[in-house]
Amino acid sequence: MSVRDSCQIYRSSSNGYWKSLLGDIITALKTDNHPDQEIFSTVACTLMMKDQPGYWRWLDIAITKLINDPLSRLDPPTDLPAYDEMSCKDLVDKYEIDDENYPRNEILTELKYRYPLLIQSNEVESVLDLTEKLKDVIN
Repeated sequence: MSVRDSCQIYRSSSNGYWKSLLGDIITALKTDNHPDQEIFSTVACTLMMKDQPGYWRWLDIAITKLINDPLSRLDPPTDLPAYDEMSCKDLVDKYEIDDENYPRNEILTELKYRYPLLIQSNEVESVLDLTEKLKDVIN
């Protein structure tokens, strides 16, 4: 299967087989000897193991580029701090601005891990509610 076809299938899929579909793209990139297949493979494998800030956004941009031109070069992913490297205030700030590199659900997961008594559900929190719950640890 071609790179473009594999990327289009990944983009249009709504099932839970995204890891397998990324594997198909990796295979197609290797078959075509794409110069950036190593970068794509690294990002995809990282995402299969854990969420890395900025990688989902990078993947979306890369898939779009490869659909438009299967030979296009891919930029290296941005090196952003991991959730566990950030302060509580930084996480709440990212949550507030809805930073596309730091999905809100992942921020809540990290904050829930750090403060299980303050954040007890996975429900979407308003920024004000989240700030109020964490006011003693933010300052």
